[in-house]
Amino acid sequence: MDQPAVVGVKNHIEKPFVFKGVDFKRWQQKMLFYLTTLNLAQVITSEAPELPAEGDIPDATMKAVDAWEHNKFMCKNYILYALDDSLYDVYSTFKTAKELWDSLDKKYKSEVASAKKFVVGKFLNCKMNDAKSVVKQVEELQITGHELVAEGMGLNETFLVASIIEKLPPSWKDFKIYLKHLSEEMNLEQLILKLRVEEENQKNEKSDWSSMEAKANVIEGSASRHVCAEGSMFATYVQGSGGENCYMGNSSTAAVEGKGKVILKLTSGKELALTNVFHVPEIRKNLVSGSLLINKVFKLVFESDKFVLTKGGMHFYKSVEKSNEMLGLIHSDLCDFQSTPSRYGKNYYITFIDDCSKFCYVYLITSKDEALSMFKIYKAKVENQLDKKIKILRSDRGGEYISNEFSEFCSTHGIIHQTTTPYTPIQNRVAERKNITLKEMMNSMLNSSGAPQSLWGEALLYVNSILNKNSLKRND
Repeated sequence: MDQPAVVGVKNHIEKPFVFKGVDFKRWQQKMLFYLTTLNLAQVITSEAPELPAEGDIPDATMKAVDAWEHNKFMCKNYILYALDDSLYDVYSTFKTAKELWDSLDKKYKSEVASAKKFVVGKFLNCKMNDAKSVVKQVEELQITGHELVAEGMGLNETFLVASIIEKLPPSWKDFKIYLKHLSEEMNLEQLILKLRVEEENQKNEKSDWSSMEAKANVIEGSASRHVCAEGSMFATYVQGSGGENCYMGNSSTAAVEGKGKVILKLTSGKELALTNVFHVPEIRKNLVSGSLLINKVFKLVFESDKFVLTKGGMHFYKSVEKSNEMLGLIHSDLCDFQSTPSRYGKNYYITFIDDCSKFCYVYLITSKDEALSMFKIYKAKVENQLDKKIKILRSDRGGEYISNEFSEFCSTHGIIHQTTTPYTPIQNRVAERKNITLKEMMNSMLNSSGAPQSLWGEALLYVNSILNKNSLKRND
């Protein structure tokens, strides 16, 4: 009953490719499988049956010997048939299939050993670039990893993940730093998913940047009108009657399709309402007239790469880098110690650093959702002690900081919450640097004293008190 199925399998087995002296290991595996489906593989993997030295030879034995000789002849010619003409003449002189097979194996196994070194070199020397998709390059590196495994060299997945991160192109530097600082381990599938999402984000950001670059807000001192190209930016709008033109600096004209009010959201959190703004779709960049702002008693100052807009001493548009007053700017960050809970089961600590005095508060917490509670405690204490209000809080974009509850609390109390750009910890460098200092001093204290790692919480608080005293001495 099974015989027709076996014959069907034989008929559907594809013959191995013609061996031309390269890729021997793959050809050898395919050829062995092909011979197995033809019931000929035993000729090269087993010894031939022997006839008894004396006495009568049973019919079954004679039939087995005859079948073996027939299979030996067929096997030898199937192998020769799968060799290139340049190799056929060399190996056709062998008398048996086993001699032929062993000779090929002996000659080309040395080349397989060289191939191992080649695959290792290919993996180590691979460097990704921006000319191709990063995900595609990772998939190519993954294939090389499979080749290493096929050659009998095991490849640890954690090592492969770390190698791929290290081989990311220079333009992915910030994302590489982000991946290196992740506390949880990733498998290869998780890494590829993160890379695919990031690559899509970068493509979208480039697209958005191209669009924004064409429609960017430009402060133009000589412009006599505010001009906007985007109709969606108008808070109020009146359609033009037609025929009105806007005269450009290069002596050309563009049609004004309407007028209205545009509200600009500034980095300070305040809003600036521009009235009687021309709607000119043809203009490449949105123009804010500096002369009109000056007529409205605004003061315009350009500082390095920043633009500062003030009125009556109040800042409307400024990038705050440093604060000269207590609680004017607070830096915060949350650090993970889940791998080693403290003596009282704390897994994290959160810092709040005053930019002016550099005085730091550290709170040990069990879970990340306690961040808002700690900020409330910190806010109540420092505002009461200093009789001042917190103006700005700067943090990364961790989920504990950008929750609806946290945003609502800051908004209710008039606190501007500044968050860093994704994968750019340098923008929160005060808090990041403080974390490094705290951890290094804490580890040094635990190692020199021989105390258990579970006391990291107590050591951290003690180290912070020392640093705060030094900070107060410097300020005095």
